[in-house]
Amino acid sequence: MSLRDSARAAAPPAPSRLDWALEALLAALLAFAPFAFGAVQAWAEEVVMALTGAMLLCLLLRLLVARDGGFVWTWAYVPLGLFLLVVVMQLVPLPRAVLEVLTPNTSALKTRLAGGAAASADGGSMTISFYPLATRRGLRLALAVSAVFVVAVNGLRRCGQVKRVLVVVSAIGGCVALLALAQIATNTSKIYWRVPAAAGAGPFVNRNNYCQFMNLSVGAALGLLLLKLWRAFPQGPVSLARIVQRLGSRRMRSAWYLAGMIVVALASVVLSLSRGGMLSLLIAWSVTIAVLGVKKRLDGWGWVMCALAVGALACVLYVGFDSVYDRLASLRRLRDYQGRWQLLRDGARVWATFPLLGAGLGTHAFVYPMFDRSTIPALAAHVE
Repeated sequence: MSLRDSARAAAPPAPSRLDWALEALLAALLAFAPFAFGAVQAWAEEVVMALTGAMLLCLLLRLLVARDGGFVWTWAYVPLGLFLLVVVMQLVPLPRAVLEVLTPNTSALKTRLAGGAAASADGGSMTISFYPLATRRGLRLALAVSAVFVVAVNGLRRCGQVKRVLVVVSAIGGCVALLALAQIATNTSKIYWRVPAAAGAGPFVNRNNYCQFMNLSVGAALGLLLLKLWRAFPQGPVSLARIVQRLGSRRMRSAWYLAGMIVVALASVVLSLSRGGMLSLLIAWSVTIAVLGVKKRLDGWGWVMCALAVGALACVLYVGFDSVYDRLASLRRLRDYQGRWQLLRDGARVWATFPLLGAGLGTHAFVYPMFDRSTIPALAAHVE
């Protein structure tokens, strides 16, 4: 057998129609969720469930007909399975005797809130969740996320597939960032200039969710950009003149697109005025620069990160630095954050009351008011 024949035998088989269907469904899901207000509304969640179900069906068919190793096992399934198991336990009606052993505070509190009716029903059963309807909704979303993870692990097993998905994530992130900057530049607080959202950013109703999505998109684009530069300069960074000459070629045009997407995304995170998003971006950016300095094969490419940060800063200065400065300047007024600190302390009390199995996934908005001692009028829907 010649070297060419052995290379062909070792190469993975070409993607099948089911593989292309999985990629198309995943791309549709990644494109739909952010532009549908972050998929937080009921109709959007139903579409997400439908797309996820179609992906699972394609994966099952692929496992039945493909002969490339079958189902992929990874230890990452273990924490996902344990989390889902806990949520299922929260929904299963348990005898009061079992409930008192597993979570005595839940049994006592439910009995007290029921006015003794639960205590008089000898042998009656209760759920750990204080609001099973919300927990069922949370379980459906957790199952959908877990299904997407399983599909990605089993369906994206070739380098070309992974690169295509990263390109899709980067492109979607760039479009979302451009939409956010357009809304900021026109000084509107409405999504698509039509739907009011006081604390929104881009197509998301919550700017913190927007920043999480953009940080994910920046990571995908940055990975592709570093891969592109590493292949263009396998011996590491060279003279500035050669770098400029190589980057000016037509083959490196995609690198400029990726760099532009990263700059726009970074600027949009800062201009969203989410302090948590800015902090997480700063930490991730610092860790990435540190990793580039440690890796010998990537040593010297830290200047790329600095150049991208400078470009994002220039974009922020041009679009709306004043609002960013005012937002960050509020950190000096520590008295304004006493309510936030109280939320943290009250959240710790909730955890101390239900330490092992919790009070039910998605029930924080209904359980927390019993522990709330802050002066913040807004309802805390999630743990601070």
